[in-house]
Amino acid sequence: MTHKLTYDKSAVVAPQTKWIPIDDETPIGSKMLLIEKAQGIAYLRTHFRGDGFTHWCGLPVWPKEVNDASSALPSPSRPFLSTEDNVGKPTRRK
Repeated sequence: MTHKLTYDKSAVVAPQTKWIPIDDETPIGSKMLLIEKAQGIAYLRTHFRGDGFTHWCGLPVWPKEVNDASSALPSPSRPFLSTEDNVGKPTRRK
């Protein structure tokens, strides 16, 4: 199973996805999930140094089988990164 509910069923978690501590290698100026550990609230934001967040996580990508059918999706619904193959490669939106 790739996800599960928390004990109180208030959230869905992906146990194999872990928060990464923010350090000098953390991408700057890129959108990602960010969290300040003590508060425990995650945000989808662009990260900048000194923004107070302690950990980050990359955004999900569409599986290849979904990407193959993505031409049927309306343009606003297309992801920035559509498959695992595109990670790290520059992308352009049409």
